Amino acid sequence: MEFLYYENGRIQVTEELLSVPVFKDMYDTDKSKAKGKFRYYMLLMWYMHSESSPYDNINDIETERLVNEKHVTGRSAWGDLLGSIKGLRACRDEYIKLTMSREKQQYKKLMDDIDAYIEFLNDIPLKKKVTTYVDDTDDEGKDIRRKVTVDFINSDERLAAQKALKDMYNLADYLKERIKKQGTTVKRRYKRIFDKIN
Repeated sequence: MEFLYYENGRIQVTEELLSVPVFKDMYDTDKSKAKGKFRYYMLLMWYMHSESSPYDNINDIETERLVNEKHVTGRSAWGDLLGSIKGLRACRDEYIKLTMSREKQQYKKLMDDIDAYIEFLNDIPLKKKVTTYVDDTDDEGKDIRRKVTVDFINSDERLAAQKALKDMYNLADYLKERIKKQGTTVKRRYKRIFDKIN
């Protein structure tokens, strides 16, 4: 169920949401004209956390960057507002609980983790340099130990990371099925990769 609606360029707040104590407190303490501060915070919350938001299908880090860039007025970013505006973090937490099942919350967090893990996987080098010692002979025929640095293919680390990513995809599929059984769906789509890894 949705409690915030964006219509005609303004955020609309339902009576049901205003009956929730943390939202009512924030609304009642806003002394600005037409409750402008409250509506501004609800607009940012809608952009950040609503399933109707145009940013719903991208990860939270990118969503926050876009919201800060396109919709935040003044110098305080969304994360700063959560820490400095009394009651805003509690409102955000309550909004998420009211609008998303536990499985949807887990799925959204898992999608963010998958995005971050893909970045991590991309940073794993294909080759690694290893320094070791080898037995050799010098120009005079004497046995010596020589220090050498060699490149080797970093397949073990990359394969382990790819298998971990596949496990994350499998968990995402499991959560999607649970959400589907609840009678809802999830919008975020991902392209499965590494399915051929055992």
